[in-house]
Amino acid sequence: MESITKNKQDQKTIQNMIQKIMHQDISNDSDAIKELSDGWFNAIYEVKLDNNQFVIIKIAPDPLIPVMHYEKNMMESEVFFMQKAKSIGIPCPTIYGYDDSLTLCSAPYYIMEKLVGTSLEKIYSSLDPSTLKDILNATGHYTKLWNTSLKSDVFGYPFHRDLQASTMKELFFKMLDHLLLDGKKNQCDLGFSYCKIRNLFEYLSDVLDEVKTPSFIHFDCWYTNIMVEGNKLVGFIDFERAFYGDPLQEALFRMKNPFELEGYGKTTFSDSEKIRLDLYDAYLALIMIIEDSYRHYDTEDIKNLGLHNLSQFVQKYKDVYERINC
Repeated sequence: MESITKNKQDQKTIQNMIQKIMHQDISNDSDAIKELSDGWFNAIYEVKLDNNQFVIIKIAPDPLIPVMHYEKNMMESEVFFMQKAKSIGIPCPTIYGYDDSLTLCSAPYYIMEKLVGTSLEKIYSSLDPSTLKDILNATGHYTKLWNTSLKSDVFGYPFHRDLQASTMKELFFKMLDHLLLDGKKNQCDLGFSYCKIRNLFEYLSDVLDEVKTPSFIHFDCWYTNIMVEGNKLVGFIDFERAFYGDPLQEALFRMKNPFELEGYGKTTFSDSEKIRLDLYDAYLALIMIIEDSYRHYDTEDIKNLGLHNLSQFVQKYKDVYERINC
């Protein structure tokens, strides 16, 4: 996916990054440096070293490129959360080094282990049902493990002080209000009134008071970020959007695949939990709509899906939405 946030670097800069952290040279092979295009935000390269080891370099956006409010300091957060996950036995890449000195390029970067395997997204349709069930069960199991094992005293993003809160409701509205402000800055058309959408969230928000403990949330654990090799789950990647929040904010509760939910151990939901799911579905829809105006993707598919999902949310609560005055 092409995006203006991708801070691409030349071969010399990549060589210097490798030498600074890995203390090695890049292989002389003509294809020793490969840009990985699957990501939507950071520039990512697979690099072959002169000892035949493969590593991944991930580079944050140039600070002069506008990003959404919650996307600030995400690389520091990703390194932090990936190391946390690794410490409790979650399969994920080893971080070899993180450099935020800005001496080699305009933004922080880190180098990590290259996991052997392919994203679940790419091979999903080719897997036999039994293998797919096992992988999705394992995804649910690991998601439950990090939700229950990694806690905090504060809701929110550890390296984003104005997106931290003492309660889930307070955090959610900080996230929502900054997101809506991002949309207004770029004059994004939501298809609905900003004020009425915000007030609809407010009307439904008492259910957020049920969330008492901040839990580690990957938030972005889609099939693109689940790595598979030899018909087995081998690791998780892309922890950059992680924070401490409500487990129902996890991606598996957006997809609602029964095998993932079975592995997680939660297949039924109370009425109030269903409203929380609706709130988080709609929040993600807003991200999908608004981020398009910052990334300038080469397709409108993501924005259009967000518009559809937001419309579904409003339709579900149409009676409330129509009574809201702004």
